[in-house]
Amino acid sequence: TGKDEVVFGTVLMGRMQGGDGTERSLGMFVNTLPLRVELGKQGVRNGVKQTHARLSALLV
Repeated sequence: TGKDEVVFGTVLMGRMQGGDGTERSLGMFVNTLPLRVELGKQGVRNGVKQTHARLSALLV
């Protein structure tokens, strides 16, 4: 499309952050979060590294 940025939906498991009794609950515990990736002129390797770092930060 010629755009310099794209938005992906990334899915995180929400059960890990559940409160008391979560282990006895039925159903899907997922969160879909938008993740904007700025392509620009950084190159594929740097783009993947940056995206990996941002996704890893979401898990903390």
